[in-house]
Amino acid sequence: MKYLIIYAHPREDSFNHAILEEITATLTQQNHEFEVHDLYEDEFNPLLGTDDFAAYAKKEVLPDIQKEHLAINNADKVIIIHPIWWSGMPAMMKGYADRVLVAGFAYKYQNGGPVGLMNNKPLLVLNTTGTPDEMMTASGIKDVIFTTMNKGIYEFCGFKVQHHFFYAVPFVTTEIRKEYLNKIKDYL
Repeated sequence: MKYLIIYAHPREDSFNHAILEEITATLTQQNHEFEVHDLYEDEFNPLLGTDDFAAYAKKEVLPDIQKEHLAINNADKVIIIHPIWWSGMPAMMKGYADRVLVAGFAYKYQNGGPVGLMNNKPLLVLNTTGTPDEMMTASGIKDVIFTTMNKGIYEFCGFKVQHHFFYAVPFVTTEIRKEYLNKIKDYL
């Protein structure tokens, strides 16, 4: 099986990076092929700009986006790793979605409605939070995240989404972080 891992966190000493390391170690151990797109390390440009709109109008795709489209198309499963900041994805990840998951590639409009083009490709989303589960659930933030990310972006594009949170990461014990990392094998 071929995996594409899209990773969006600027710090190598983060728990997000520990998640990335656990996934790559597990996939290596299981003899799976994988490719990591570290958006910060790769200096991915998250700004949807005039060049993007000009290319789109000409039905062209910019070279950096062609690379992402090819990687998504070649993957059997996509994994996205990033923190939740201000009840959503980091700007880097949102910019990736804005520039990469475009009409004609990720979805189209047919008979007046959207049709996802990802054909139920499995997508595993792993997010860290600074907030406990109970607070995210009681405040409605978890529902907002599921609606905006899962429904509004990924399912809209036709991905089959599996979404998991690692809660209150800065405040939990080392043992709980180890438990979080142990769950990754089940998620894969």
